This record gives sequence, structure tokens and C-alpha cells, in this order.
Amino acid sequence: MLELNAVIFDMDGLMIDTEPVGKMLVKTSHERFGYEITEDMFQKYLYTADVPDVDLMIRPSGELRLSNFLIWQSAYAEFYFTDVLWPDFSPNELDKALIEFGKRSRRFGGV
Repeated sequence: MLELNAVIFDMDGLMIDTEPVGKMLVKTSHERFGYEITEDMFQKYLYTADVPDVDLMIRPSGELRLSNFLIWQSAYAEFYFTDVLWPDFSPNELDKALIEFGKRSRRFGGV
């Protein structure tokens, strides 16, 4: 059965590289406050804190990159690339992406 938790259509992105920022926050928080900032704590401050992580990332226009779009939230997402331009992306095109997504075996980082 096909199950999606969140569908997000937007072309804005996170403008930070989370790994160095995370290392800086962990080090600084431990030194200043005596505790480390965890992944869960960090995630609560993202713009998408109240939205489930991305299950399916659809990239239109023949582009094979994310352009820094939802990097953190799409860590375990499945990706679907299409040559169809965004203005021409119809419900039929969405159906194609969802059918392809339904054929995949998700491992969430496992082997």
C-alpha cells in the first residue's frame, strides 16, 4: 500500500550546510551549557518542524540536483526525476511519480 506522510511543492531551500553548523552547535552548547544539542533538538527549529520528513522528492525540468532544497528533511527520501517542466507538471505526471514510488523498497538508510 502506498503511504506518503508529506508532499511539499516549493523551490526554496535551506541555505546552510547542516553538518558544520551541527558540529559547531554541539561543541558550543556543551561548553556553554553543559549539554549537547541533539538531532531532535535541531530539527525542532527547522521551518518544516511540524511537517513529516519527505518521502518522495520530485524534481522536474530535467534537473538532476536538489539545489539545496530540503536537504535535511529529504535524507531518506526517494527521488523521482522527470524532464517535464514545472508549469506542465499535471496530475497525470504526479500519478506517474507515485506509481514509481510505490514500486520501490524503502530501507531508510539500511542495507
